[in-house]
Amino acid sequence: MIVIAILFLTRRMADTPPDPTARLDLVGTALSGSGLSFIVFGVLQAGAWGVIQPKEGAPVWFGVSPVIWLFTGGAAVLGGFMRWEQHRIDHDRGALLDPAMLEIPQLRGGLVAFFFQFLLQMGLFFVVPCSSRSLSDSQP
Repeated sequence: MIVIAILFLTRRMADTPPDPTARLDLVGTALSGSGLSFIVFGVLQAGAWGVIQPKEGAPVWFGVSPVIWLFTGGAAVLGGFMRWEQHRIDHDRGALLDPAMLEIPQLRGGLVAFFFQFLLQMGLFFVVPCSSRSLSDSQP
């Protein structure tokens, strides 16, 4: 019923006319993509390499696991992305993300809730296959 109401009400919404001067923010796209890639790769390698203390046979960068450097580098690149987007807004150019939106408490609360929801889901994706595999290994 809710979906039908949403579909009905969307017909009453006016489309925003396209902006012919809008251009893709290639620098912002590269910064956000690379920053998120560093963090995701770090998460994927954390089990094999260790987060701070390197595991046996794992690579070592400056005495610690590369995962912490991937997290730090990803956070730094994403910080650069936020500064770049603010620079574009300050110069009246289109931005991928307006950093001022993150100051809205309701939006920030929703994003935090989504973060924890997906964090829980990610943990389940790692735990459930491992536990089901161990259950099948223990049965004759």
